[in-house]
Amino acid sequence: MAHSIIALVTKQTPQKAAMERLDIPSIVENGFHIVPLDSNHAIYWEKQWGIDYDADGEYFGGYYVINIKTIERIAREIGITDYALIGTEYFGGTGKQATRVYKHSKRTAITGTSQNNEPHLVGCDINSALKEIGVVKEKGLDEFDTINLGNHRSFEEYFFKYEEDDDE
Repeated sequence: MAHSIIALVTKQTPQKAAMERLDIPSIVENGFHIVPLDSNHAIYWEKQWGIDYDADGEYFGGYYVINIKTIERIAREIGITDYALIGTEYFGGTGKQATRVYKHSKRTAITGTSQNNEPHLVGCDINSALKEIGVVKEKGLDEFDTINLGNHRSFEEYFFKYEEDDDE
């Protein structure tokens, strides 16, 4: 089964009014907030905020990518400063993952990993990032499964209304 997600994971509680205004669902797993991200939803907000999607800049994701400036703006808008940005792209047991950690709204190094943390899905270690933001793995589980990320295969069902019409 495929697994393709991009999300912010934080112990901080996102501002409910901002989550509603931005039309982002609230998912809480084992004390951590998972803020689903979607490329079409991000493009909608880029247009609202005047962020140039095609401008030179950093992007994060696998098959679909999101402008890092947009992701950071979403985090600011919902009032979180300490979070892991995670991405997965798996199909049939093989694939890639990537992550970044932010503390006080600044990107920071991930303790205990020598991965290069490049923006695209190039094999960075999500469990190390989750540990960095305070996820303590439960017995028999890794950090990823401790907050039930394995149960979230995609977030597209939350963002169908932002899909572009292919007939246009």
